[in-house]
Amino acid sequence: MAYRYLIWFCQECPAFRLAEFEALLTLFKCEAKICCPNKEKPFLVVQSNQREDEEKLIQVTKRSVCVRSLIHLWADSTSREALFSQLKNYLSE
Repeated sequence: MAYRYLIWFCQECPAFRLAEFEALLTLFKCEAKICCPNKEKPFLVVQSNQREDEEKLIQVTKRSVCVRSLIHLWADSTSREALFSQLKNYLSE
């Protein structure tokens, strides 16, 4: 099962955000992968196949200057029906 997290960055230092985050992932030996990095937006999705990486991501968030929040992403979709379906599947697991 893949675990996904939404990282919410501060608006300042857009050129520095991703570099700092990647350096902290390396520092804490976190195996999470960054999905579709976009330096223009303050949001980033990170995916991991290991539940243990959640604690490491929490440590990265505490250490980061640019991260505002770490949010466990249960589901995402462009339609309401697909979103509800994903949420039902996630909650049943």
